[in-house]
Amino acid sequence: MAQPPGLSCLEGRGQDPEGSPPLGWVIARAALTRNVCGGDHADSSGNLPAGYRMEGIHRMEGIHGYLAMAPEPGTRPLYECVLSNWDHFPSTESDCEGQQRISVLGYVWNSPSIAQISHPLYRYKAKSSGDRFISQEPACERQNAEGLLGYVVNNL
Repeated sequence: MAQPPGLSCLEGRGQDPEGSPPLGWVIARAALTRNVCGGDHADSSGNLPAGYRMEGIHRMEGIHGYLAMAPEPGTRPLYECVLSNWDHFPSTESDCEGQQRISVLGYVWNSPSIAQISHPLYRYKAKSSGDRFISQEPACERQNAEGLLGYVVNNL
């Protein structure tokens, strides 16, 4: 059975795990959250970094959309990076722009998704601290825009 794009295999584990056919397919998506600890923002698609909490948790402002968790046509990786063990930031560059790469957060779309409602994801640098963070807004909080990272879908 061919795997449909954007879905991950949910395998059966019966008496014959080697020959068990797939039980079905699940959507491979995860929420991209913006988290905060002191003056630093860190983005996550899974467990929060130690000491961080989701920003705006009571109003769900911390969820910025949903990433693909497996490569799909028209997507590219979004990496979790860190500068000097302080500034956690996302990047689409595999070398994290010369900084330390921690993990792959997931995959962003190169253009708006045709199959689902999506929106752009931008990266900004705070004027006062140099902290980098993500936003859906094209002119966010009057900070320094660093560019478009890609697109995320609005819901599952």
